[in-house]
Amino acid sequence: MANLSAPMPSFATPFLKDGLVNEPWYRYLFQLQLRTGGSAGTNFATQDEFDALTSIVTAQGKEIDAEGVFAPFNPSNLLQRIETYAVPIVKTADQKGAEVVYAPPYSYDTVAQAIARYAAPPAIGNTTPSSGAFTTLSATSTVSGAGFTALFASPPSIGNTTANSGAFTTITASSTITPSQTAGIVGTTTNNNANAGSVGELLSNTTTGTNLPNNTSTNATSVSLTAGDWDVSGVIGFNPAGTTVLSNVQVGITTTSATIPTTLGTRTVEGTPKTAGASGVYVSPIVRMSLSATTTVYLVAFAGVATSTATVDGFIRARRVR
Repeated sequence: MANLSAPMPSFATPFLKDGLVNEPWYRYLFQLQLRTGGSAGTNFATQDEFDALTSIVTAQGKEIDAEGVFAPFNPSNLLQRIETYAVPIVKTADQKGAEVVYAPPYSYDTVAQAIARYAAPPAIGNTTPSSGAFTTLSATSTVSGAGFTALFASPPSIGNTTANSGAFTTITASSTITPSQTAGIVGTTTNNNANAGSVGELLSNTTTGTNLPNNTSTNATSVSLTAGDWDVSGVIGFNPAGTTVLSNVQVGITTTSATIPTTLGTRTVEGTPKTAGASGVYVSPIVRMSLSATTTVYLVAFAGVATSTATVDGFIRARRVR
């Protein structure tokens, strides 16, 4: 039987050695347990189990000196008898050879159990919420709390009271957006096109060889515009036959098909008759088209055509300004 009657270790005797309990301290605590009977429900090793532990260690050729600690061993039921001890007595392996990691007080995990625990960890703070710091937070369901509710109900300004940078996929504003008066909104820096519906969108159309009857408003070409605010202009080339004389030439922008507009600023007029066979190119004014729905806008030609025939070529362009 091992000697368990050792007195209380001296003050200079370290309680731990290499991370484990020194044998003198264990003998002293074990003797104290045996003499006091312990509290109800304790699961300390008995005298016989201590002897068994010593025998196992000795049988494996692991000597225990007065200042030593228990060496690795492979007990059967003994591990369950000492696992509730308040400090790790030994660092050993279970019956299948898996490494046992003590986490005192009162618990131990195998490596597999530790991996499983961290693969499916319990809630932060267990059943009581607690604080935590994260590099990345991902949720597959609702993230809730008074703090979230208050923050998203009344979010702070970007950059707080000092302007800061931000990156966005879509920005929606119900009030004024005020850029720098000098920097403004940065334009494109290459040869691309604005998206449909965006400010700067450009549409155009060209038609050639359209017959122009005498004194008849004729659509030289047209373009379909979606709702929005557009600036529209056009150019018409008049092509008379060799003996044809053109007079009262007019070019206009309108939403009414085959109708020359009469509103000032919507048409160009050349009243002087041309010489026989003389062609000409005429440019319309830039006309604002404020549209609430998709609308066709026409570039209309008009002229007196005498003696023979004439045709027109038309080009119309529209730029979305807002």
